[in-house]
Amino acid sequence: MALRTKKAHPKRKPQLRKRVISDATLSDDSDANSEPPAKKKKHAKEVLMETEKVDLTKRKLLLNIPRALELGNQCVEFTHATPFSVALAVIHSTIGCTDFNRKPDLSYKLGNDTKAAPAMSLTSGINWKGSLDDVRQAENAKKAGTVIPVMIHVTDQYLASVAAKSGKNKAPTAKKGKKAPILDLDHAGTDDDDFDEDLGGMEKETKFMEQLDNMYGHCQACGPTKFCKITVASGKSEIL
Repeated sequence: MALRTKKAHPKRKPQLRKRVISDATLSDDSDANSEPPAKKKKHAKEVLMETEKVDLTKRKLLLNIPRALELGNQCVEFTHATPFSVALAVIHSTIGCTDFNRKPDLSYKLGNDTKAAPAMSLTSGINWKGSLDDVRQAENAKKAGTVIPVMIHVTDQYLASVAAKSGKNKAPTAKKGKKAPILDLDHAGTDDDDFDEDLGGMEKETKFMEQLDNMYGHCQACGPTKFCKITVASGKSEIL
């Protein structure tokens, strides 16, 4: 009997499995290879609003205040929660004008401002709030922890007048070596009453007569040769 031999079956070729790529895979790969979106630069007001969330009582504020009775300025530390009334009292005390009725017209510049930058008014609570906003905006643009001082400005004539009235210094000096008038610090807002202590008797009398003429010498009823004023009670001209 003949033996049966098994036929060798031909080797099957291995089938390659197709990789199915889903949309999710494509989106993941594309996101991985793509560049991250650029961060949107925050506007200065947005940065300022974020900093307002910080406790203002812990944020340092430095004021550089001039002194009339001492050499140089004095740096005084406040916080951003300090009210204007408190800061103003300290400014006047540092200048040395607390006991005078006439107070200086204050202005300010930031410590990093250029010399050509104009000084800003600091005569009200609104100005004070504006100065604090300016400081915070300038500091936020710098390295964290940077403190920019506020430079308080007062006219040289006022500082010299305070010194002269306090007996600490001579009268203020204007350009070309001529002495500038000493301000009348005992009366608030009396620019017409500023005087020079070195004027002679005749010069002072002439100046005072000019002031009287400007104040009482323009009555249409009495004419330019008489000084008169309108009384509050009668409303009529009264010869002085």
